[in-house]
Amino acid sequence: MRRRRMLLLVTVPLVLSAIPANATDEEPLLVCNQPPAGVTEVGPDHAGDLTIDAPDQFAPVSQTSSLRFQLDLYPATALNYAEVSSELSWEIVANDWDLLLLNGVGDMLNQSLAAQPSQEPLEEVSSSVPHCGLFTLQVRNFRAIDVGSLDPLQLSLATGSVK
Repeated sequence: MRRRRMLLLVTVPLVLSAIPANATDEEPLLVCNQPPAGVTEVGPDHAGDLTIDAPDQFAPVSQTSSLRFQLDLYPATALNYAEVSSELSWEIVANDWDLLLLNGVGDMLNQSLAAQPSQEPLEEVSSSVPHCGLFTLQVRNFRAIDVGSLDPLQLSLATGSVK
């Protein structure tokens, strides 16, 4: 007697929508793209002074100068972020500058519009920025008339730890 072997094929339909996009327990690490031209990369726990050209004192009010950054927290995931903070100060109290923090598409994250000379010559902003996120610091000449070597701007940037 001869035995016959049979092969039985079973097909099971696969429903892709039932598989979650984050099927692994851990979110994958994200490597940031190279920052665009004119964008400075900063990492976690950064602290330092920046150089910015003061907006023209002879132009109409609300002239601005900007510095653009990309926050690179690697090794990090798309879910990670860090607090970014900046401080702008100057000497002549009668001058009035504003400091704005914008996201990568130009939307406002935070702004400091303290009125001088009734308040000290200081503007401070902070906000959470995601890993690989672009952001801009913008200095606005609200009512500054004496700038340059007589009243240089001091601008600093600090980033917090990865969260």
